[in-house]
Amino acid sequence: MNLQNHKPGFMLSEVLIALVITSMLTTPVFLFIRNALFSSARYRDQKDMLLVMKNFMIEKTYKSRTDKNQKIIEEKRSLEPKGVLKYTRNQVKNVGAFKNFPKEQIKNLCVQVVDGSFGGQKGRLVSFLYKPNL
Repeated sequence: MNLQNHKPGFMLSEVLIALVITSMLTTPVFLFIRNALFSSARYRDQKDMLLVMKNFMIEKTYKSRTDKNQKIIEEKRSLEPKGVLKYTRNQVKNVGAFKNFPKEQIKNLCVQVVDGSFGGQKGRLVSFLYKPNL
């Protein structure tokens, strides 16, 4: 190649090679960022769903504090996030893991369950409630 006819700058093949190398290095970074954003949104939705379910359980527990061991089933529609909540409270039966518990304690023990359905996600929150005789 004659150096006198050489113009300053890059040849087309050099520019193309530089673009290929740059795209190979940046593609994994962009994929990582995209996946991180999607999982962050998914966990935020799950956190919101759990908070709504927990608040619903606390509300029902507080409102039913005078009803000792009465069986309760209630449903509620949630506006934000949109979904359906179902609260169930039953007295614990003296079977399985509770077989060896004293009967005086078992009769004051209830299991509370909140089932939530928010779009395509479903969740369940379970809690035990002990209401001693005062």
